[in-house]
Amino acid sequence: MPWLTVWGNVIFGLEKREISRKKVEDIIATVGLTGFEKAYPSQLSGGMQQRTAIARALAYQPSFIMMDEPFAALDYFTREQMQRELLRVQQKQGSSILFVTHSIDEALILGHRIVVIENGLVKAQYQVPESAGDRNLLDDTFISLKRDIIKSL
Repeated sequence: MPWLTVWGNVIFGLEKREISRKKVEDIIATVGLTGFEKAYPSQLSGGMQQRTAIARALAYQPSFIMMDEPFAALDYFTREQMQRELLRVQQKQGSSILFVTHSIDEALILGHRIVVIENGLVKAQYQVPESAGDRNLLDDTFISLKRDIIKSL
């Protein structure tokens, strides 16, 4: 909401009794925007605007979040930062996320299950192996999985 500050965006649509000041502060801290509570979207970078939108969604304490290519318009470095942020926030909040992307690498970095859809139908499904720490897309396992996904396209 371009007419609202970061704080205003986070509490937009919520009744005051539904969320405490401390909770809003915690959400803003979770997405890394502490110190920008009074800033308007036009004063923020693209990544910070995306984090504001994520914070607004988190304020509702959803058990499920749907995201349709939320990082598509971001530059490479901001996109990479937002992917790390999303993983961190998801681990902290515990919400399930349905993340739509056209980037196989992004799906491999963020996903647990990858579903390839063509003409509205599920064409293929892949389970992404769990690994400790960052996922290394140059690891043989991920290269093999990426090849399989490309073959299904």
